[in-house]
Amino acid sequence: MQFVADNPITPEQIEIAKNGLPIARRGTGNIFDEAVAKARSFELASQFEMEGKNELVKMLADVKAGKISGEEVSQKIATISNGYSKAIAPTDPEAALKFRATMATHGNTVLNAAYEEQLKREQSIRRIKLDQYMDNTQRLMFAEATQDPDTFLQRAEVHRKNVTDAAMLLGDVAVQREYSTKIQGAIMAAQVNAITTKLMEDDRYF
Repeated sequence: MQFVADNPITPEQIEIAKNGLPIARRGTGNIFDEAVAKARSFELASQFEMEGKNELVKMLADVKAGKISGEEVSQKIATISNGYSKAIAPTDPEAALKFRATMATHGNTVLNAAYEEQLKREQSIRRIKLDQYMDNTQRLMFAEATQDPDTFLQRAEVHRKNVTDAAMLLGDVAVQREYSTKIQGAIMAAQVNAITTKLMEDDRYF
């Protein structure tokens, strides 16, 4: 995520990725020679851009399949961008600059997708852990309500706060409401279970 924050796509990068450097910025003074140079730079960069985009498409597929993290995508994009641009820079610096701009433009899309998928996976893992925590909490409350009914409500409030805090970490209001309802239901179920267990153990009621 830091890579995205530190490397936002600029309008200039997009323009260079589409058109290369403007002729007026090349500085030789010969418009014909500069136009030829521009055509040559596009030809030189086209193969590298094709290879780079192919790699980005492969990475995007890996992202969707959950095979690669955002950090790995960032490293691969940097490796491709630096490697190819260094290879062509001695021959044509403009082609190298255009390639880097293209990789930055399209690479940012892949990187954002990678972090979005990574966030979804992390949220899914947190949800599974929260479900497990809720199940364990309910088991404890059933035991506590049966063994020490006089202090159960005080203990139940501690459990309620812990579950609520854990749900808040997912950053989803709907999830917080869901687990607030679940913990309330679990508290009531534990009390009912304790009363039922007590009645069954007391021969006077049978």
